[in-house]
Amino acid sequence: MLSDHFQAPLSGKPTDSVSRWILAHVQRIPESGEAFELDGLHLTVVRATPRRIQEVLVWRTPGNNGQLSLDYED
Repeated sequence: MLSDHFQAPLSGKPTDSVSRWILAHVQRIPESGEAFELDGLHLTVVRATPRRIQEVLVWRTPGNNGQLSLDYED
C-alpha cells in the first residue's frame, strides 16, 4: 500500500497504485507535466497518454497541510 511505503496516512480508499490514487482525487487523467501536492507528497506526472498515467515522480513535502493543489508545468 502507498500509505505503508510513505509511512503516512493518505486520503481516500487504500490503494497500491499511484495512478489510481491520483485518479481518485482529480477524477481525470492528468497531462504530462502536471504537478500535485496531496497529503504531504509532491507528485509530478512525467508521462501520460489520454488513457493512462505512465510515470510519476513522488516525494515528501515538508509543512504541507494535506490539501490538494494542482499546477500545470509547461
